[in-house]
Amino acid sequence: KIYPLIAPEDTTGSFIIYKRSYTKESNKDNVLANVNIEIIVVCTNYKESIELAEQVIKSITSLAGAAGDYYILKATNDSANESYVENAYTQNLTFTIKASI
Repeated sequence: KIYPLIAPEDTTGSFIIYKRSYTKESNKDNVLANVNIEIIVVCTNYKESIELAEQVIKSITSLAGAAGDYYILKATNDSANESYVENAYTQNLTFTIKASI
């Protein structure tokens, strides 16, 4: 279960929420996009939250190459922190994806 910005109120079990923002910069050769993504992994089990977060990190940081209208140059995991909110363990991950448009 993956949702943009917020999960539906009746969501149960493990799920992921994502938020994104981006900036563009131009040079004489091309236009670059810096996409910032925040991913929140939510689980009722701590170990499961860690394992799912590790899968997300591996998936995103291995991105490179053509992706539709973009060419992904680099994807990095910038930070991670965890918390316990409303009877659930959360892993809060931030990423930066640099792409050529």
